[in-house]
Amino acid sequence: MPAFDICSQSGSVESWLAEQPEDPEDYEPSLGSDRKRLSRHQHIDSTKRCCLREIEPNSVSMDPPKKHQRAPPDKKKKRDVGILRSPFPVRSRTRQRPDEAVFEDNDQENDQTPRPKTLSLKSLPKLDAREVDAEESSSHDRSTSNTETTSTSRKRSASPRKARQRLMLADVGVIPVTIGSEGFELPKDVQILGHDLRRLQTQRGLLPLSIHNDARGVLEFDDEMYYSEQPEPAETLHGLNHKEVWKTVLFIRDAAQESFDEDSPESSWNMTVHAPILQTALRGHWKSQEVWYKDLTTARVYDKDLLPKVQGTSVKSKMVDFGIVIQPRRRSTLWKEIVELCKSQAYHTINQTDAPHLCRTPIAISMEVKRAGGSEDEALVQLETWVTAHYNNLKVLLGSSGQEVDLPILPLLQTQGHEWRLIIAEMKSEENLIILHRGIKLGSTDNILGIYQIIASIDRLAQWVSGDYRTWWTRTVLGYDERNDTVA
Repeated sequence: MPAFDICSQSGSVESWLAEQPEDPEDYEPSLGSDRKRLSRHQHIDSTKRCCLREIEPNSVSMDPPKKHQRAPPDKKKKRDVGILRSPFPVRSRTRQRPDEAVFEDNDQENDQTPRPKTLSLKSLPKLDAREVDAEESSSHDRSTSNTETTSTSRKRSASPRKARQRLMLADVGVIPVTIGSEGFELPKDVQILGHDLRRLQTQRGLLPLSIHNDARGVLEFDDEMYYSEQPEPAETLHGLNHKEVWKTVLFIRDAAQESFDEDSPESSWNMTVHAPILQTALRGHWKSQEVWYKDLTTARVYDKDLLPKVQGTSVKSKMVDFGIVIQPRRRSTLWKEIVELCKSQAYHTINQTDAPHLCRTPIAISMEVKRAGGSEDEALVQLETWVTAHYNNLKVLLGSSGQEVDLPILPLLQTQGHEWRLIIAEMKSEENLIILHRGIKLGSTDNILGIYQIIASIDRLAQWVSGDYRTWWTRTVLGYDERNDTVA
């Protein structure tokens, strides 16, 4: 059988292929539907190409090269199915994570603008998970330990409870006791004051009869025992109208309740609750008895030597909120004597502070305020430090006779939220000891009767200031007898 010459037959094959129709519609209709005809056409076209490749691979041109040849897709990358893609390259807006900070070369499409290398974690060194967890745990433990140590040391150094313990061991020790404790009875000259304040705790006869109709339906407990049994003039509380006092009490109750509900700071309590109470209770004493109140929130102890000392070192200075003072009228004899005494002092003041508004008004009662939930120990530290400086300053005013003279009691007011309490400080000069008699409740601002009790208690304390305390101060410190209007 003669050998088949492919090269000789290539011309005839090309002629035969050229005669075949290019349009599928030119084929016979026996192929069936349009889809079958198209499929048949594609099959024939494919057969043509295969034959040409076998006969003369280089003589027949293949598919024309594309202008933009795309790189083969990465098999490792997942391809999105069913998503229409734009023919134009779109720059991703997703920012890379900071922990993917290692670059890797990727194939770029020829028709796209060259881009920076993408980020990947493939080139990161592999770490054992246990090593990573151990490192993170160690770092967290160190951070937590440092925070706890710093916080703990800070709390330890500023602990109010420990500060109170240190004050007990100071050169002038401070010991708090419950009032009436065995061996710690009140001095005889203040037993009447203590009795009157305890009687007010029963709240009997606090309300004037003239407000009975107004109070009906408003008081928590409308009982006849709360009203005064004695006939009264149209005005009381040293000239204050009962109707005006009643309106003020209602305002104070509402303001105190709002401050409590909103957990307001001490400054808010002072402005809306404490100051109105002090004004109402002392308004009648202001002009007639020369007793008023002062803001002490900016008053610092002027000399650290007045502060209590522990092992030769003065404790940190403390301040309080209010003070009830003797405020003599200008140009009066008492005022002139106080001015002369101020001139002889190193800091030109008669108090333990050199605040300008307090230099010539002797402080009689000090008051510390804490909001609801505040630290009671911190309040006691402030009062104990302040009253120690007060007593030491009185000794400075008395000079060499300071150790021989019996110093007076100094009432201290402590308020925390709604509650008002009284502490009576007593100085034992021969023992260098201050006794704090605690346990007298003055009332509460969460109810009307409690507010009336507070006002009545401060009114009673103001009488003591204008009486016993003023007499001791003028006679002992100034050497001045007001009754005879002569200087000793």
